[in-house]
Amino acid sequence: MNTTEAAGAHLDGLLRRIHAPQGAVIRLIPQSGSLSLHTDIARPDDLIFNSSGKPVLVVDRQVDTRLGDKTLDIRTTNDGVTLVLAAEP
Repeated sequence: MNTTEAAGAHLDGLLRRIHAPQGAVIRLIPQSGSLSLHTDIARPDDLIFNSSGKPVLVVDRQVDTRLGDKTLDIRTTNDGVTLVLAAEP
């Protein structure tokens, strides 16, 4: 799995907007056939994604393996910005 710079910046902004404590990150968690976002802390076996040198996203290595070569990016819609997980080009 990979993330774009735009997705990393979006996640960093999300952490700031919710006033997440220092060291908090967003975790991708499988839930009912999809993925959900939760605040958490990094664990030793996590894959960590940074934005401007700061950890913003963690993914369990088993989840990363299931996601394969997908990339987390943003998409702008009429309702605002949303995160999307898409196959790499």
